[in-house]
Amino acid sequence: MTFVFIFFPSFSQNLFSLQAQTLRQISGATGKITIPSDFFTIFFNNTKVMSLIFLTSVLFGAGAVFILAWNASVISVFVGMFIQNLAKSGIPLHAAYLFGLPLGLSRLVIHGVPEVLGYFLVGIAGGILSVAIAREKYNTPEFKQVIKDSLLFFISAECLILVGALLEVFV
Repeated sequence: MTFVFIFFPSFSQNLFSLQAQTLRQISGATGKITIPSDFFTIFFNNTKVMSLIFLTSVLFGAGAVFILAWNASVISVFVGMFIQNLAKSGIPLHAAYLFGLPLGLSRLVIHGVPEVLGYFLVGIAGGILSVAIAREKYNTPEFKQVIKDSLLFFISAECLILVGALLEVFV
């Protein structure tokens, strides 16, 4: 997706306009380590995304895949914008792409790994619960165990989201 964003700008302006808008909305909330409200803004936004992934997983089974794909497209546009900024500074486009792709991704790795892992875990939590609702009999020991397992995945995911938000703001 980043390739399309960089090398087909007229096509990608319309295709990725929502992702670019999303990035503009959240870009002002990072990089201010002295303002605790930035941490809370990022943490609560990521918790909302996590809750949406959980809900879509419970309701649609694999519904979380759509939200994870959306996040991947936003990451692609972020890296594409990073590469465009390098190119605007005078670096030839092909060199900006070759150097900007790993550099842009590296800017996301520190906080992105726990964040995305948290999203995957909460998707699993919702999927486990979805299958249990469809197959298990309520008030059985098996159903209660599945709920405990789902809750454990959910809590683990929220802890990872917390770590990701701390890293995003303070590192």
